[in-house]
Amino acid sequence: MKIGLFTDAYYPIISGVSISVDILVREFTKLGHEVHVITNDHEHAEKEPNVYRVKGFRLPMKGLEEYRIGKVTRKKVRELDKLNLDIIHCHTEFTMGRLGRRAARRNNIPVVHTYHTMYEDYVHFVSKMLSRPLQLISKWYSKSFANRADKVIFPTVKVQRTFDRYGYDKGGIVIPTGIYINQFNPQNFTEDEINELKERLGILDTQFVMFFLGRLSREKSVDVLIDGFFDVLQKHDNALLVLVGDGPDRLHFQERVDKYGITDHVIFTGMIPPNQVPKYYQIADVFVNFSVTETQGLTYYEALA
Repeated sequence: MKIGLFTDAYYPIISGVSISVDILVREFTKLGHEVHVITNDHEHAEKEPNVYRVKGFRLPMKGLEEYRIGKVTRKKVRELDKLNLDIIHCHTEFTMGRLGRRAARRNNIPVVHTYHTMYEDYVHFVSKMLSRPLQLISKWYSKSFANRADKVIFPTVKVQRTFDRYGYDKGGIVIPTGIYINQFNPQNFTEDEINELKERLGILDTQFVMFFLGRLSREKSVDVLIDGFFDVLQKHDNALLVLVGDGPDRLHFQERVDKYGITDHVIFTGMIPPNQVPKYYQIADVFVNFSVTETQGLTYYEALA
């Protein structure tokens, strides 16, 4: 088949959705399908085969600067005719999702939709004052978009149950997003490599390393994690918290660490290249994540792997 994957989040944006789409591209291609990714343009994007980028503009809200949106026009819809797609798989309800749905309607082809993001947990990025009505709107819009798809996929049972609460009654199927577990095998790394990374980060062999990897944003409950870590330190002064990643609230979390006076026990690594992620897991004794907004929990899979 010729499959079109429509997504607002794709490389160079690093997110669970980007990873999910990338995995689908690889696995569908292995099965012999022709796969096209239709996504927003990005000034840091590199040209890739079968990745079709649509011009858009940067979102002005803090925490969403990486994302792009654009207007869905008849011209953009018509331009997709040349791909001659057999099926459209939407990974967003917004710009690319609407574009995909209109292209499907124009060409009379089926639409599959994967619901990735609990938007009710992210409306504070748009407006804290209007968060309650925005939550209601996000639930209605998510359900409305799903109702227009031929099949809806949920990455976890949790997300399916959330949609049940929204009043969605057309069913759906749970298909978890997989990961390539072999790249996380400790045998892939030498002791010297791990020791070099520990030395670079300033980690001592006597320290017990608690490890978080993800977006440094308030909906990830990193502040709750830091509060809990402070309590741990009262009993175990050899504990060390390593926070891998970046995000709009990194400064807020650093200030929280400063307030507790535990800067010597917390390391902020910043963003690291995706190909380095498996190595960073090797420095940890335990993986910690206090977020309740996850829809896929890929970092849990990675830690287990």
